[in-house]
Amino acid sequence: MVSGDNKLRLELMNTKKVYEIFSKPTDLDRLKSSIDKLRDELTQEEFPTEKFYSILLQLNLNPYSHNVKVLNDAIELCYYNEYLLDNLTIIHKTIACKEGCSPEKIKSCLRGTTKNLNRNNSPQTLNKFFYIDDTKRKYEVSTKHFMNGLLIALKK
Repeated sequence: MVSGDNKLRLELMNTKKVYEIFSKPTDLDRLKSSIDKLRDELTQEEFPTEKFYSILLQLNLNPYSHNVKVLNDAIELCYYNEYLLDNLTIIHKTIACKEGCSPEKIKSCLRGTTKNLNRNNSPQTLNKFFYIDDTKRKYEVSTKHFMNGLLIALKK
């Protein structure tokens, strides 16, 4: 909170966004309600790990394999930052830094999981989670399409 010139402003530290301006004397109930709204905006919901594992089991993927653990890291990153799906290279580099390996290894892990997904599931099972255009995809899901479908299923 910043005070000055007969006005009270509610803003976050190190940001330029002003959430609300209060005149003095300030109504404390209104200030408390504004702080509560701000806290609700800033609170992130927890990643639904159980739901994620349930979806993986329905798709005949082993949730404890190394490739799926890399997928879990990637989906968790995208769960909180959906814009990352626009460029998988950023995801590869971010997870590679965390794991201490090359981005190519992460890319390979994600592709391996996608290959298992396509190999171990019928087109009908895949259509439950991902819309597949028969003529374009020939019943196969790409890594980006797979991750996008998982995010949508997790956020339902």
